[in-house]
Amino acid sequence: MRLLRGLCVLMVVVAAAPTYDQVVDSIIAHSKRAAALHNNGDPAGAQEEVQRALDASDRAKRMDPDHPQAYLSTATFLLNVHRFEESLANWRLARQRLPPGQQYIDMVDERIRHTRLGLVSTRRDAVYQSGKGNISEAVGLVMQQLAIYRSPRFLFDLATMQVMLAETNTTNAEQAAVHFAEAQDASRDGIAGFMRAFGNQGKGALCPRSTELHPVENLPDLLESTPAGAGAEQYHVWEAQPGFVLTARNVSLYGQSAVVAHRSTAECTLHVYGSSTWPYLGLHGEFWLEEIWKHSKQFELFDNFLQKFPPPDPSKPVKKLAKAALLVQFASTNYYHFVMEVLPRLMLLQPVLEVSPLL
Repeated sequence: MRLLRGLCVLMVVVAAAPTYDQVVDSIIAHSKRAAALHNNGDPAGAQEEVQRALDASDRAKRMDPDHPQAYLSTATFLLNVHRFEESLANWRLARQRLPPGQQYIDMVDERIRHTRLGLVSTRRDAVYQSGKGNISEAVGLVMQQLAIYRSPRFLFDLATMQVMLAETNTTNAEQAAVHFAEAQDASRDGIAGFMRAFGNQGKGALCPRSTELHPVENLPDLLESTPAGAGAEQYHVWEAQPGFVLTARNVSLYGQSAVVAHRSTAECTLHVYGSSTWPYLGLHGEFWLEEIWKHSKQFELFDNFLQKFPPPDPSKPVKKLAKAALLVQFASTNYYHFVMEVLPRLMLLQPVLEVSPLL
């Protein structure tokens, strides 16, 4: 009778042992609890859950060394806690254990790319130190970012750093001009790609299918009126010109810098116009660009890493105004730019306001 009782207890214990899937699920459960504790201001508790997740990972790998799921869950968990090198190791081990099928390989390759970019990006941030660190070393890390993903934001950051280095080497200024232009071109492709995808999802108009960038001298095509004697050459972006008030109709303003654009339904094209800050304006930050980490049949773009999207949100109605005066531009919140650019524009607008205070 005693032997039977012992056997029953043993059988209960064996039956209660967790399965491989249950152990893998516990990796995810512990990682979620770690995130919750961290967000609630309990770093010690979060670290305990991180260790439990790692222990569960080791246990699952011992239970079935050839199964990829433990490696996939561990890689995802480590990526979320920014342990990029360990995450990369697990992605690669998981890739070696994947079942047949290109879709599985593509999925893991995408996450490897994502993780590599996170690793390089954190290194760059640490070196750059918001412009106070080693700029030359940061340039090399931006180049590594671009080798992983040719983002307009990275091109713009590279050009900005090269401008900073141009104080001691004029060659950097020439390279900066090239990369600023490349950032604009990449932004143009991204704007059109996002709008196409958004329209195809039924969330917005299918137009425009493309985006064109124009210098300021092309703006007279949209003018309702022009200053007396003004010619097209007066709007050339690269030449210092006398002050004037430019009046345009049927245009849209995008982003915090109020980029001027005109939507041509007939051509299915969005025409974006330059300003006095062109091409130093970060055009990628003024339009809604979808965050994507992989090749797509429609477009390829990674931007807005922090998911702080500028207006207008294409999923919301556009705010329409009969008249508006545009005084601000890139860096207008900086005191120097406010005094040197915004206040003179306000003085130019004074005669108009005297005639029509409400525009």
